[in-house]
Amino acid sequence: MKKNLLIILLIIVVLIIILLSGIVVINKQKRPGFVSNDLRISQTQDTINNQRDGFTGKLKQALLKNIPLKCSWKKDETFSAVGYLKGKSYYGEVIRDGKKSYLIIKNNCMWTWYENNKQGAKMCFKGDVWDQQNNIPQEDYHCAQASVSDDMFIPPADISFLDIDKQMGGEEE
Repeated sequence: MKKNLLIILLIIVVLIIILLSGIVVINKQKRPGFVSNDLRISQTQDTINNQRDGFTGKLKQALLKNIPLKCSWKKDETFSAVGYLKGKSYYGEVIRDGKKSYLIIKNNCMWTWYENNKQGAKMCFKGDVWDQQNNIPQEDYHCAQASVSDDMFIPPADISFLDIDKQMGGEEE
């Protein structure tokens, strides 16, 4: 009898431990900030897929990824853009109403010019050009990892760039 009582008591203790451990796990999953292992695995896979498949967001967000990216944006059939990011350098092509323009941002300077036009403009900025919101497109771009050559960020030699800073008598604030 004493042996049966001891076995029953042992079974009750084991059941209580199992029940309490189940309650602890359920409570941890309900706490803010707790991430289950299944969710961690899922989030890790999503991160891997986002790095491979890209993301949609602002160019500033793309810049923070610090990987070479090709980014595109399209408002409608007459207004779209494609750009390439590498480090803090950017090369972009914008098509608006059938006219194509180009933009390079490198070392806090920006070069712009139009297709079939041998004149363009150059402007340099004090501080980081990416911190100045009026210089960064605010549209959402779709970006994907890409192979980007440093040559993309060299302004073309056959374009004559008007130095806006010299014309204005100093650097842009």
